[in-house]
Amino acid sequence: MRSGYTPRIKDEQAEKMNQQALEQKAKIKYTGFLAQEVEQAAQAVGYNFSGVDKPQNDRDLYGLRYAEFVVPLVKAVQEQQAIITQLQNQLQEQQQQINSLKALYNTQGKQ
Repeated sequence: MRSGYTPRIKDEQAEKMNQQALEQKAKIKYTGFLAQEVEQAAQAVGYNFSGVDKPQNDRDLYGLRYAEFVVPLVKAVQEQQAIITQLQNQLQEQQQQINSLKALYNTQGKQ
């Protein structure tokens, strides 16, 4: 054993380091979902979402399995992309119609 070393000093240093770590952790802004809100949102749209772990007893907590979010989110993005593509095509067709009408108007106006 080193001279001048006491377990009490080591405990005080460990406590100080623990306190510093807790203070640093408190500065971090964490983001996430509330399991109850995810459950309510899924129920509102009639979706049976398997990513919510409900409490099994009075002492249990809600939980989320974030990996379960991936498939529904990818599907939603695919559906939205299909809508975007459809709207882009529709917009392009309408722009062509506008251009045709402008051309017709210009030729009619010159006569």
